[in-house]
Amino acid sequence: MRRRSQLGFTLVELLVVIGIIALLIAILLPALRKAKESANRIKCAANLRQICTAAAMYAGDHKSGLYMPFAGVGDDFSPYFRKYLTNINVLICPSTNNFVRGNVPADLTRAARGPNDPNAGHSYEGRQRMWTGTYPDGKVIPPEAKRAGYPDGFNNWKSTRTVRRPSEVFLVTDADEGDGGRINNWPDKGDNHGDAGINVGYCDGHVEWAPMGRAVLEAFMKGYYNPNIPNAIYTKYGLSANGTTFKWIR
Repeated sequence: MRRRSQLGFTLVELLVVIGIIALLIAILLPALRKAKESANRIKCAANLRQICTAAAMYAGDHKSGLYMPFAGVGDDFSPYFRKYLTNINVLICPSTNNFVRGNVPADLTRAARGPNDPNAGHSYEGRQRMWTGTYPDGKVIPPEAKRAGYPDGFNNWKSTRTVRRPSEVFLVTDADEGDGGRINNWPDKGDNHGDAGINVGYCDGHVEWAPMGRAVLEAFMKGYYNPNIPNAIYTKYGLSANGTTFKWIR
């Protein structure tokens, strides 16, 4: 005689139902994760638009025309930039567990190192400097030199005076740190959106998604920013890098 559960099902029938449910979950979970990450990218892009808007406000309020003040550490956000952000939470990518503690300077001058970093820090990386080099469009960024009106005395800062094509020159991106086996300035699995790509905010305030590959390199090149990544990556995506001289070869 077959044993039936109190609900009138045999044990075999219950196991079949459980197996079907487990199979459906296995099929649906990747789709749900993909949908969640897509939503996170959109929210992340909205954050970057607010940051770029704050940068434009900062530039308009200062004679130097600088988009962002010098942080004093790396290329991140100065605490002085805080007053231009109406909501400090826009500094956090929803794909991460990063957090900032109000006006704590250390939280604004460093990017947390990946989605699961338990340390405080924001989720984005300021690209407000133009690095020395010769870029594919022929523009030459000279070595940094003393110049009045710049917060640290150097000249290669992005401003309304130095950026001629604000819709093409990036200003801020998803944070990308080269620790734990990851490549700095290149999308890796441990970065905000994994190795799929990065959100890029431009000087004119718009934001674009740059998928892994040539699009990421193009953002760096048009932003006059030497990513200093392995030569094999440059070659793979059609860029010649001879020291600090860059040229598209295909």
